[in-house]
Amino acid sequence: MKTSLFLISSLIISISLVGCSDKTDKPTITASNENITEIKNTQNYDDFTKLMENFKNNIVISGFSLIPPMKTIFLIERDFTFNKKDTITLKGGVSDLNTTQQQFIFENNDKSIQLYVRFAYTEVNMGNNLVAWDSTSGYDGADRELLDRTDMATYTYKNLIVTVTQNAKTTAKTATTKEAVKSVLNVLEKYYSK
Repeated sequence: MKTSLFLISSLIISISLVGCSDKTDKPTITASNENITEIKNTQNYDDFTKLMENFKNNIVISGFSLIPPMKTIFLIERDFTFNKKDTITLKGGVSDLNTTQQQFIFENNDKSIQLYVRFAYTEVNMGNNLVAWDSTSGYDGADRELLDRTDMATYTYKNLIVTVTQNAKTTAKTATTKEAVKSVLNVLEKYYSK
């Protein structure tokens, strides 16, 4: 019994001593900037307007023609903009003519397919990334004919949000959207590599 009591006491004291020991034997962790990716400066609004002109003059999507784009100021109720804007423009006011979105519409020869390429300017650099590619598979119960008519890809490119949408009279083909996306990204890469 004395031996058991002695062993239990020794065990408790040993555990206590380990818990109270100096923790200097743990490795020191230091912060490193080695893996931080630097995000380049956000493009300004003037650069956005120059890009839109460059895009209009240089975009080629095989089998499609560009419908001449119009600069439009879109009035919107403030509650749709988190109470920040009355228009989708740089300052958001009704007298601001600096639109922050531009849409380009392309049609194929028989006018059975339209491609919409939309750019939205923001002041936040989000990097270059594919954000979403809409898929309509798996939506049982929804009208299949309507679902099959649209295909859309959404990208961030620096401080732009870029959407490429295909709208077809019959069935939208992802391969067509992919070709359009390649053309759009090619123009962006060339413009920003200057």
